[in-house]
Amino acid sequence: MKKKVIYFLICLCISAFGFCNEEPQDKPNSNTEMIKKNIDYPNWIIAISSIISSVSTILIIIQIRKTSKDEIEDRLFRLIDLHKKNVEDLLILDKNNIYKSGHEIIMKLCKEVHYIIRLIDKNPTLTKEFNDKDKKVFAYLYICHGLELVNNSWFETNYLFKKYAKKDLVNFVADSIKNHNDNPESKNKFLVSNNGFINVISRYFRHLFQIIKFIDDQKFISKKTKYQYIKILRSSLTNREQEFIFDNCITPYGNAWIEKKYFTKYKIIKNIAFYYIEGYDPIKWFIEELKIPPKKVSQYFEHYEYKES
Repeated sequence: MKKKVIYFLICLCISAFGFCNEEPQDKPNSNTEMIKKNIDYPNWIIAISSIISSVSTILIIIQIRKTSKDEIEDRLFRLIDLHKKNVEDLLILDKNNIYKSGHEIIMKLCKEVHYIIRLIDKNPTLTKEFNDKDKKVFAYLYICHGLELVNNSWFETNYLFKKYAKKDLVNFVADSIKNHNDNPESKNKFLVSNNGFINVISRYFRHLFQIIKFIDDQKFISKKTKYQYIKILRSSLTNREQEFIFDNCITPYGNAWIEKKYFTKYKIIKNIAFYYIEGYDPIKWFIEELKIPPKKVSQYFEHYEYKES
């Protein structure tokens, strides 16, 4: 139906344009001579034709944009459904050979980042050159890569990661986690993998990034509409997912998110729950890394209000 409307408007536009620009025809006179006559249409006919042409063009543009918007919305909701399914399909085998899945994994990994930060805080000699952000980045990279942080030379040679490829620190964390899991009285056993869980984690973030990029790249919708679309996506994220996004994006893996300015344009972690964030404050990150003035930070977070020190 939409296509028929567009085709009709195009034909109407072409007809009106043709009528306005009709060429005069040559007719033979009684003396068989060819005399070129100029045909002058009344002004009101030309005016009406111009209006029809303009209105038709505007209606065509509106119809195309409406069709594009409908298609974008349809695809957005399908992508959100796919994201939810991707979360449900997350699978990790725990210490007791029991599979953890879905949001349970994200919650578990966030808590393990907290635990690792507490571990290394108890041994400050191994992290004396680390600030609060560095500790959180290291903890996150450890759950991503495990012992690979020091067993794989790529991390030592890459300037973005080599700061965190500290053999003594990695071995200390690995031994501490092993002792914790081997202790029969320990609760909340770690999801241990010597190679980390980067494959599971990276798939989650790649897909989430592509949804936001898809909306951000659209040309036929306004900035306000883009924000509303991504707000719909954000409302589907749990508190722990927003924390997990924050943890990921303060690491070198988050560079693309920062370059695209998604955190300021779309307030991706606006609903983050500050009461269980450990190690590094998101407010500090917004001020120091994203260069947001302290007095304006509160607009990016639902649970934060700026107060003069």
